[in-house]
Amino acid sequence: MKVFLVFLSVLIFAACKDDDEVFNLLEVDVSEIELDADKTTGVFTITTDADSWEITNPATEWLSLSRTSGTGSIAMIMVTVDGKTPEVRSAELVINAGNAPPVTVTVTQLDSEFVYELTSNRTSLTIRRLGGSQTFDINTSAPEWSLEIEGDWINVDRRTGTESSVTITVSADGNESGAERKGKITIRAEYAPQRVVEVSQLALYPSYNISPPEPDMTGVERTASELAQDILIGWNIGNSLEVPSGETGWGNARTTQALIDAVQAAGFNAIRIPCAWNSYADQNTAEIDPNWLARVKEVVDYCINNDMFVIINTHWDGGWLEENPFYSKQDEINLKFTAFWEQIATYFRDYDERLLFAGTNEVRADYGIPTTEHITVQQSFNQNFVTTVRSTGGRNAYRNLIVQTYNTNIDHGINFHVMPEDNVENRLFAEVHYYDPYQFALQDSGSGIYTVWGESFIAADSDWWGQEDHVDRQFAKVKSKFVDNDIPVILGEYGAIHRSALTGEDYEAHKASREYYLEYVTRSAIQHGLIPFYWDNGHRGNNGFALFYRSNGNIFDQGALDALMRGANE
Repeated sequence: MKVFLVFLSVLIFAACKDDDEVFNLLEVDVSEIELDADKTTGVFTITTDADSWEITNPATEWLSLSRTSGTGSIAMIMVTVDGKTPEVRSAELVINAGNAPPVTVTVTQLDSEFVYELTSNRTSLTIRRLGGSQTFDINTSAPEWSLEIEGDWINVDRRTGTESSVTITVSADGNESGAERKGKITIRAEYAPQRVVEVSQLALYPSYNISPPEPDMTGVERTASELAQDILIGWNIGNSLEVPSGETGWGNARTTQALIDAVQAAGFNAIRIPCAWNSYADQNTAEIDPNWLARVKEVVDYCINNDMFVIINTHWDGGWLEENPFYSKQDEINLKFTAFWEQIATYFRDYDERLLFAGTNEVRADYGIPTTEHITVQQSFNQNFVTTVRSTGGRNAYRNLIVQTYNTNIDHGINFHVMPEDNVENRLFAEVHYYDPYQFALQDSGSGIYTVWGESFIAADSDWWGQEDHVDRQFAKVKSKFVDNDIPVILGEYGAIHRSALTGEDYEAHKASREYYLEYVTRSAIQHGLIPFYWDNGHRGNNGFALFYRSNGNIFDQGALDALMRGANE
């Protein structure tokens, strides 16, 4: 009986001992962490009274923890995934601390449509009409990428790759399809957003030289030198038909027959009409607005009605040609230039020798010394002009044409100019402009302005350049290079601004010396075989050039007009 009681008491003692065992505290504030497509981190907190704790992480290849063990009573654990995943993935983190029952935290990362980055630095590119190439850059974190091309005319230097950064070259031949063509390049990588680069190419301009007639010398019999004998002095309708925004866009009245009648009555027997064409043309086809051609013809006819000589040219017109004598622009500009002159020359083909064409105006990259590139490209414009006009046939096969020196500068003409080839002899003029000294002729602000000109007007000890001897030297150089070689020269622009804001004796001295300048330059030009065309911009205010009121033809500056005529006729 005692044995049983002892055994029972042992059992009772043992049972009491198991029931009284104390477990360590282990608490985790979350049981699940869900990371969406744009979230790469999460946190949970461990609280325990155990001496140490430890986390088992079965997904170390994509899931990392800021800590996996420790001794502190409270620990905050940061969970970080290695990037996005195309499929949902989960891992169970098991936390152990002392003798506490393990706690599990489930980390789930949701799937992402895009796992990798994929970018392009271009969304569109344009290949030139004549053909050429463009580039774009691909940057990606994807292990490989590929290109899908839409447009059998588009060529790429490669279609697949594994580089994270690469430059792709896109090229095409000249577009002879007759219409603009468009295509695209789609850049793809698995689990990455696709990118698209639009590719376009305008068609080559259509030919406007349709069925040119046989060469016809009727009414255009005289050579350039013979014709030059009859052109005495000309006048520019400046700041009118060359204005990109419209004939009256720079403040001048619309040109009328009355104005041209007045110009002729004043003693001028030639008119130079600076013209814009690009501003009045379809930029896809280069077709000039027929209404604009008709308007230029209307003004030409005002001059022809008075038996005057007329020059039409390609003027500044926003600088599309004039400011781009660069190899990178040469082919594209010449394409458009050809299209324009095919239309202009065809439209005016039946006029007799009184109408002359001038190819360009002041083509320049800047106002410094030209490089070989600048000269080469500028002279390609001259050659293109002559070749294109001749190709239109009829009277244009013999019409006298005018080509320009670089920036119409005399010194650049002496140093660099080469006359273009022509399939007919002695039918080309050269053109230069003269605004020396700049400080007197054109400078309208800043320091160093010359308000007077001429040895009898400036101080005896003055170092002002560009006086009478300079005029004669410059024109003598032109005579030697061109005129003496049977190439007559148009002095297409010259003049000096009227500084009407001066007052008193300063104004009287300026006015007298300006009139002397106009007389002297005109006379010297004619004596050296140059045909002078005064630049009139129609501006009657301070620093203007106006001789006439454009609205009615009345004379505005009688003194300047008289000076020009003295120079031309004495």
